[in-house]
Amino acid sequence: MENGRGITLLVVEDCDADRELYRRLLGKCKNRTFQFYETCVKEEALLLYDEHKPDCVLIDYKLPGFTGIELLDALRAQSKDSSVAAVILTAGGTELLAARAMRAGAGDYLPKDAVSKESLRIAIENAIEFARCESQSRDRDSSLQAALANAQRACSAKSGFLASMSHEIRTPLNGIVASLELLAERSDLGADREYLELARTSADHLLGVVSEVLDFSKIESGLLLLENNPFSLADAICESVSICRLQAEAKNLSIAIHLADELLQLKVLGDVYRFRQIIINLLGNAVKFTQEHGSISISVEVHEVLDDKIRLHLSLTDTGIGIPQEKQQVIFESYTQADAHIAQRFGGTGLGLNIASKLVAMMGGEIWVESEENCGSTFHFTSCFQIQEETAVPLVRSERKGVDIAMTPLHVLVAEDNHVNQRVIQAILE
Repeated sequence: MENGRGITLLVVEDCDADRELYRRLLGKCKNRTFQFYETCVKEEALLLYDEHKPDCVLIDYKLPGFTGIELLDALRAQSKDSSVAAVILTAGGTELLAARAMRAGAGDYLPKDAVSKESLRIAIENAIEFARCESQSRDRDSSLQAALANAQRACSAKSGFLASMSHEIRTPLNGIVASLELLAERSDLGADREYLELARTSADHLLGVVSEVLDFSKIESGLLLLENNPFSLADAICESVSICRLQAEAKNLSIAIHLADELLQLKVLGDVYRFRQIIINLLGNAVKFTQEHGSISISVEVHEVLDDKIRLHLSLTDTGIGIPQEKQQVIFESYTQADAHIAQRFGGTGLGLNIASKLVAMMGGEIWVESEENCGSTFHFTSCFQIQEETAVPLVRSERKGVDIAMTPLHVLVAEDNHVNQRVIQAILE
């Protein structure tokens, strides 16, 4: 093995004169000593390489029954790390042959008519260095792959932990928000009402941020599953708009809904909560990024119907600040916003569009945007649902006299393991 001065060589050559030439030329090298193993048989070459682990292999390109490149392929397959220092030599060399040798993993290529003491020594040293670099590169790649796998496992564990803790995190926050809302109903707050409203606004914002992070973690860990319950498309869309209407009215924004006639009475099977979440995320962004006295419109139409499946196309158009062309793909990536200055100005986690895009994909759809900077945006998404068969339920009128609930004491069982929520529910019912 190479030890600073000594180099072991495996020479695979069927010409005695050429083997003698290599020994004689390398024997003249003053700063290097060489030890030789020689053969012209492929199987013996593989055995010698495995037994002696030579520093470099000199291979004639054309050998009895096989080529030098075929032998090199076999040596690389046999070697554990596939790094074989090899020099291909040939009597009739061409650039095409040299390229084939290098692609096969040879560290150098040398026509026999160009062989000299220096050219042969340099070719051997180049091949050894090439193999060393290749091995180091492979080791680094393996280390990086291992580090990446560890990072992915850690990320998955983190996402799984957050997803499993979703209830534990949301429950106290819901208790805070509900308690503040109950407190706001009191009329004797006086000057403290302003501070209470600040606390309510902050709590609502925190709950929104936490909910986005938890939903993202659930999706990343594969723990978010879509439900499949009947719901009215028209109701789901109107409810989504109602949730964002107060924010829109605060900026004097108009919101228009255009729903295809055939969808007005349609009921489908799907996850209404996640469907509304997509619309609310898109509508919330439209409200956030549209200046005062602007407008927002939502249009829903049938994209296609196949048997009992319907694919919807929803588009949401605003007159907001728009998105630069080069940013229109990255905005759907996690923790990404179109511009750092926008993030500082408008806030947000940068998860809303990523969550929306993943939910759309889970519903068998696609999401995209058309936008021009300073001219507004139109977000599109499609989603697929199963059409719910309508069943007429006859209205049965009771002959019994109605009971005045307000005058009748009721006993209510509250099944809730959180003391704060128990107290909040009690206060609401009282």
